[in-house]
Amino acid sequence: PELGGEELGRAHHLQPLLPGIPDEVELTRRTKGATQYYFLLNHKNERVTVNPGPGLYDLLENRDAPAGFTLPPFEYKVLRKR
Repeated sequence: PELGGEELGRAHHLQPLLPGIPDEVELTRRTKGATQYYFLLNHKNERVTVNPGPGLYDLLENRDAPAGFTLPPFEYKVLRKR
């Protein structure tokens, strides 16, 4: 049987980079030394709610990122793990 992305990830014991990120949002992580940066891009033509949880800093707004927020259509966020 063919496995979907979520099933395949569970079968190989993979964990998401961040929790609460819907399929419409592309998530990429880059690391420099011990610092982790997350790039989120909404590919959908409507607002999407993301819930990555606490402990992130919004580098575009120069403030702590809320645990959950709405990403407008085709917009992006750059977050740093605190």
